[in-house]
Amino acid sequence: MAGDRLPGRGGVCSTRRNLRSGRQWRIVAGHHRDDTGTDHNVDMASKSVALFKERVVPGAGWWVIVASLVAMVAIAYGAALGTGLGVATAAILAIAAALGLWFGSPVVTVTASGLRCGRAQLPADVVGDSTALIGTALREVRRGHGTTATVYSVLPIWSPESALVVNIVDPDDPHPAWLVATRRPQELAAAIGAIRGATPGRG
Repeated sequence: MAGDRLPGRGGVCSTRRNLRSGRQWRIVAGHHRDDTGTDHNVDMASKSVALFKERVVPGAGWWVIVASLVAMVAIAYGAALGTGLGVATAAILAIAAALGLWFGSPVVTVTASGLRCGRAQLPADVVGDSTALIGTALREVRRGHGTTATVYSVLPIWSPESALVVNIVDPDDPHPAWLVATRRPQELAAAIGAIRGATPGRG
């Protein structure tokens, strides 16, 4: 391959000396690594480990509504064009609806790097404190009470009865906070507290 060179005699002798001395080498992500040195790949991997992960899928009620609509359409097609076509229509619509709801559900993830909601990401060094909103408190916020229009909202139409307000400590960010839907607000708050505590100069 272009750019590759075979080791010369000196490289071979050096490798033999290392083997004789008992030093162990490993290949990590395409790089030679001495077991006595620092593996930066481990540090990078640790930042990608999820402390919290949740796909906020619709609740049972929404699935019932979707199933009812699919059944109504399938019955109508079946009555007009035959049972076979009605069954085929039901199967196609059911699969399409399930995939749409599943992949349309936001995924909330917390790693050492920060908070991610779908494609939006909040770096760990600007993540502030958080407050859980449950039941009536969340419904009031969704009506616009006690919050501002600039809050970044991650609340799908099928949002559960709980969410977490995550404040942002970056004064240049146009959003003072994120409002994140979750069925596990305490776990999400704990994960956010963990990355705040692990960030230098934060706590």
